[in-house]
Amino acid sequence: MSLFEDLIAWLRRKGVNATNPLHALRKEFGSQINAQHRLYAAKEALRHADIQTTAAHCLDRKQRTTSGLGRLLLPSKVVDLTAGEASGAKA
Repeated sequence: MSLFEDLIAWLRRKGVNATNPLHALRKEFGSQINAQHRLYAAKEALRHADIQTTAAHCLDRKQRTTSGLGRLLLPSKVVDLTAGEASGAKA
């Protein structure tokens, strides 16, 4: 068996059911680079001619994109506006 046949067999055993498991592996590689180092680094690692190719075809989003404002809702960041009312203090 060739190296590529061994790799394809291993990928299939690991649950990669894509038509072309080597392409699926390359796509996952690009996604991991993007997750840690962003799109331009993935473009360079995948050796795409332009960034649109990388953005359009080779990256799977595994996480939802958020604004990052949720961290402001942590209990330690919330100001109790009613605390002064209980002691009779006025703002």
